[in-house]
Amino acid sequence: MDEEARRAAQTGLRKYLDELRAIPPPTPAYIGSCNGGPAYDHRIDNIRPCGPFASESDFNDFLVVPVTECLSQELANQYRQQLADDHGIVFTHADLCGDHIFVEPTTGKITGLIDWEMAGWWPAYWEYAKSQFGGRYQTWWTTLVANFLHPYQHEFRIDWDLQQF
Repeated sequence: MDEEARRAAQTGLRKYLDELRAIPPPTPAYIGSCNGGPAYDHRIDNIRPCGPFASESDFNDFLVVPVTECLSQELANQYRQQLADDHGIVFTHADLCGDHIFVEPTTGKITGLIDWEMAGWWPAYWEYAKSQFGGRYQTWWTTLVANFLHPYQHEFRIDWDLQQF
């Protein structure tokens, strides 16, 4: 893709993500799947669904449970204190990567987003944090992401640590 097509793709992605994030949750603080039930997210658990959660506070409590199980309550408390409970809750694809975005290469027009099984309402930082995991942490991808998602670096660093448990 040339530079003009890349810019068009970034603009298109930003537009689609803004539209998704504007879809209100069933209740103001709800975190869970789009069908009202538990959410599935391979970052949290490859096997079981989780939630739904009534608030970001409940979700954050859930995120630190593996730290307690692996190490100590004291360390879990330290991580928990770093997790804010006041992010907006927004509709999120939750599995954005280059392989899931279809782009017409000559124009940069977004023609599709696929792989929606983890979609639902998550804290506002979740899309950014999830976009950084796995093989996605490549220069071309992180540069692209920086142009269409708010960079929640603090939240990403904490989540990166928590993923190790």
